[in-house]
Amino acid sequence: MTQIAEQFLDKWHEGVDERSFTKINALLAEGIQLISPVAFRPITDRQYILKVLENVVTNIEGFHYTRSVVLSDGGVLLIFQGEVDGLMIEGMDLFDLDSEGRATSLKVMLRPYK
Repeated sequence: MTQIAEQFLDKWHEGVDERSFTKINALLAEGIQLISPVAFRPITDRQYILKVLENVVTNIEGFHYTRSVVLSDGGVLLIFQGEVDGLMIEGMDLFDLDSEGRATSLKVMLRPYK
């Protein structure tokens, strides 16, 4: 599973760096769940999740990942930074992957909460 997670990371970074939401979409499983700090229930609409990701990557000024870690259970943890309205933010994306290397869940944590 580690190799699958490493391949996911490479493809994810490539998609984000290129702002290629076609590439990012290919990494999302059909039944993906987004667990967001601003929603009470997981979001399961894949196209909506893709739009959220697109908005984050394009609207957070200077959005970039500072750390990428493959977890012992085959998941992936990414730490990101950027700026919104002059406020530096930092967050974490925690991905669970299926056997084909697609994200089945994405849990996002963000600070500071404003």
